[in-house]
Amino acid sequence: RPGSSSEREWPWAEFLMAQVTVGLLWTGFFDGFEIAAGHAFIDLNWWTSSLILFVAIGPSLIAYRCWGLGVNGAGPTVAAFFANFIPLFTALLSAAMLGEPPQLFHGLAFALNGIASSQINYLNQGGYTMFIGDGKIAYQGERILETYYSFNLFKGAYLSADYQYIQNPAYNSDRGPVSVFGLRAHFEL
Repeated sequence: RPGSSSEREWPWAEFLMAQVTVGLLWTGFFDGFEIAAGHAFIDLNWWTSSLILFVAIGPSLIAYRCWGLGVNGAGPTVAAFFANFIPLFTALLSAAMLGEPPQLFHGLAFALNGIASSQINYLNQGGYTMFIGDGKIAYQGERILETYYSFNLFKGAYLSADYQYIQNPAYNSDRGPVSVFGLRAHFEL
């Protein structure tokens, strides 16, 4: 019908509010550690103020709405593939706009895993391994994207938040994708 939208109605503003709330809590948690350790430094000038305004309007509102339109247009499968690039673009934009290249405390990794055809046949005949045992698998290579942020608590002590996105876990396209969150502690003596 002319004048009507084919876009499926969904409560995008409520989803945005939930994301903003979780983001503020998560950021506040880690900022609290940095402030307590004396590592936080903010120089509020016209440049940092304009960057904060850009982040508040651009990625938080405009990009979220465009992402929703893209999911409706391309479908969730294609959109999920491009979601894996968000940490990469974040690191590139921080280097370009803030002049802060990724440091040792930022990490990003991508892995492609596969198994031999003899192992696939064994698993399809009902075989089990230490980690795999579905009785029959729809074999696809396992794809893993991992990113982390490591925070220096004090000299020789680090706390890292970790996220892994796994497509086709256990080489089975009938499973996943799976999100795995982790927290690591590292101490140097």
